[in-house]
Amino acid sequence: MDNAPPIGDLRLLGDGRGALLITPGAEVVWWCTPRFDSDPTFWSLLDNDGAAARFVDVRPLDRSTEPAGATTWTRLQTLSGTVEVRDCLVDGELIRLVSAISGQVDVCLSVSFPTFGSGTPAADQPMRLRAPSGDAVAVSITPGEVALVDATDAAARCDAAEHKFRRQARVHATSAQRDRVHDAFAVISLL
Repeated sequence: MDNAPPIGDLRLLGDGRGALLITPGAEVVWWCTPRFDSDPTFWSLLDNDGAAARFVDVRPLDRSTEPAGATTWTRLQTLSGTVEVRDCLVDGELIRLVSAISGQVDVCLSVSFPTFGSGTPAADQPMRLRAPSGDAVAVSITPGEVALVDATDAAARCDAAEHKFRRQARVHATSAQRDRVHDAFAVISLL
């Protein structure tokens, strides 16, 4: 990919069966589901015309510093304000929870689903996400389908996935080794 970020800038999300990679701008550029060895659902990491899930007309502001986990977050500047995107992977389903930090949620999520290896360029399926200031909107993405879901339920599912990951990631190491051990465990536990 011509404009691919350095691999170290990508974040890894996993649910123990599949995994995805997210750029600093909250673009999902790689996702294999339902298993790690499945054909990718998103693969724009390898091909500019490949399938992806991206927000349109946004600028990244901040993001989680965790390299891997069950959830991650990204703050984006949109035309209508600042939003926080919380991503989580739960049982083969990508949940994207978008909350207004300032202004309101009014952003376009573009998702494409061509068949990997078909040679057909990805045709975008745009979805306008809107919510008043202080509220959130959530989408569920599975191979071939994007649907609005209840934001409260989506947040609870992400919280449960993160809690489970944190409970499993408790490791005992010296303080000098703790970050390295935690990062290694995070990657291994997602696989």
